[in-house]
Amino acid sequence: MSLQSSSGLAEQPLKGIGLICLAILLFASHDTMSKYLSGFYPIVMVVWARYVSHTVLMLGVFGPRMGMGVIRTRRPGLQIARALCLIGTSLFFTAGLRYLPLAEATAVNFLAPLIVTALSVPLLKERVTRPQWIAVVTGFVGVLIIIRPGSSLFTPAVLLPLGSAVMFGIYQILTRILSSTDSPTTSNFIAGLVNSVIMTSLLPFFWEPPSWTHAILMIGLGACGMGGHLLLTQAFRYAPPALLAPFSYGQIICAGLMGFIFFGHVPDEGALVGMTIISLSGLAVAWQQRRARKPITSSRRSIMASSESRIATASPGRYITRLCKHWGHKFQVEFDDGKGFIQFPAGTCHLEAQGDVLLAKIEFPAEELERMEGVVADHLQRMGSGETLQIDWVRVSSSPTE
Repeated sequence: MSLQSSSGLAEQPLKGIGLICLAILLFASHDTMSKYLSGFYPIVMVVWARYVSHTVLMLGVFGPRMGMGVIRTRRPGLQIARALCLIGTSLFFTAGLRYLPLAEATAVNFLAPLIVTALSVPLLKERVTRPQWIAVVTGFVGVLIIIRPGSSLFTPAVLLPLGSAVMFGIYQILTRILSSTDSPTTSNFIAGLVNSVIMTSLLPFFWEPPSWTHAILMIGLGACGMGGHLLLTQAFRYAPPALLAPFSYGQIICAGLMGFIFFGHVPDEGALVGMTIISLSGLAVAWQQRRARKPITSSRRSIMASSESRIATASPGRYITRLCKHWGHKFQVEFDDGKGFIQFPAGTCHLEAQGDVLLAKIEFPAEELERMEGVVADHLQRMGSGETLQIDWVRVSSSPTE
């Protein structure tokens, strides 16, 4: 049997790099269109167009395949909070683009990874090392160089992309929390849906009839936003974050080129120095995180436990394919229509189609097994396009491992 692989790094790193380069090109194109349209229409209307078109396009792509599963979430409160952070990011950043050059606004917005590092201490209870704190402070120094007194950017408008960076940092932390229970597709669709409802309720107070050309650009906002996020997700299926992080900062370069081509703006020397410092600070944080994630050999013995469930369904192969594709962007997976394997950091999940039965077997440390039973069961339920599965886990064995 030939299995398809989504393991990533060892197989197709160049594909991952190519995908992230296309993603940042779409993100830069989105920001360029936002800046252009914000010169003709209210900010609320531009942001409304971005989310409505994004949501409609996602519904067309994922609705037929996932059905109601696309909006099933175990943490609706956090999903709404995440959506509000994203809409705050969009409003702040789009408003900033109206008054600031594209490249400089983009660079300031790239403080978000540094803000995530700083906020991970109180919000995620994570430990931040001294080199990481130095990188955070250095990144803010880069912003101060960009907006230094005497430059054209030394105005209150620079607070807008700063506000966007803070909101986006919180958004990324909430995304990290939700990633353990909800799929990226579900999170992105719910965010688009919630924000579409909010912006539509405000639209009557800001509506101005767009020209046909501008209407097409507004649809393009959603297409670029959705396409960029999908390509970014796919990129991480083929290459690890540590390899892709340097390429994500290419968005600043794309923004600079598009700012010159479409708006005739060239960043001054101080802005270029500041943008370089911000980029290097972000890369330093990514490098430190990579070192922190390297596996540490431990002599501590843990008890591995396993359980299995025989799940009645007319389409076991469909569940195997969907679940493996869903987790393929984060973990090593192998699958075809009859069998599937998912390698998690702490354990494994085996899936096998046996007639009208889906056999699911999981093996994890004993203290993690019950939680993972719930995680796997919940994700299987959401892969069924409305079908309700009866999932009962039976403990199989336990064994000590080094």
